[in-house]
Amino acid sequence: MKIIKIPRSNEIRNEIPAALTNDRNVSAEAKLLWIKLYNSNRGRGKYNEWTPTTQSLATQFGVKKLSVKRWMKELKDSGWIEISGSRNSTTIIINYGIKNDTK
Repeated sequence: MKIIKIPRSNEIRNEIPAALTNDRNVSAEAKLLWIKLYNSNRGRGKYNEWTPTTQSLATQFGVKKLSVKRWMKELKDSGWIEISGSRNSTTIIINYGIKNDTK
């Protein structure tokens, strides 16, 4: 899985967009997952060289993979991430401060 971040002005900040904080369609767990995905490559050089797997995320959160997939679907359906690709080669685009209002 490869993550592509939408650039923002200051990469060293560790914050969640206000619009995501206020998005009632996204659970608290999914918001934490968004933060984890966004920050997954900080300090690791090029951001697309390493990405956590669904299994490693489930282990970190202490849940089953199905929960992580459900949270990713929440984020996708609300426009906070975009997922494309196949089972063996997935790309996730993390949207920062951009919300897809075309549901």
